Amino acid sequence: MLNNEHFPLLKICRFTGQFYWSTDIDTYYQLTNDTIRTLVLNKHCGTSLCSLFSLLPNLKRFEANLSMLTRCSSKLHRRHMSLRDLRVTLNDPLNGLNELLAHMPKLERMRIRGMMNDNMAIRY
Repeated sequence: MLNNEHFPLLKICRFTGQFYWSTDIDTYYQLTNDTIRTLVLNKHCGTSLCSLFSLLPNLKRFEANLSMLTRCSSKLHRRHMSLRDLRVTLNDPLNGLNELLAHMPKLERMRIRGMMNDNMAIRY
């Protein structure tokens, strides 16, 4: 669905309502999409998040409610240099958040919601 062939000029993609993105993304068969700049997912399982970032190299804003976040440093081979705005809600922010943020050195805005203790924000 994120291929350039269906919507070659699509810059903002938003999935809301009851839509739940849980499909594993096979980057071998999927081409990168250079046009999408903003992706908003109402719900995402978080397991294919690193693959999703690899397919959207020019993504500047990502927003999602993540049910879980898996460790992705082994799947995200390079840093995502265009991502500037990250807004996520996590059930468990400690699980994989360090690895994810390490691959986003150009962040200008970040909002992380979830069950965090007071000392956790100091670490970031």
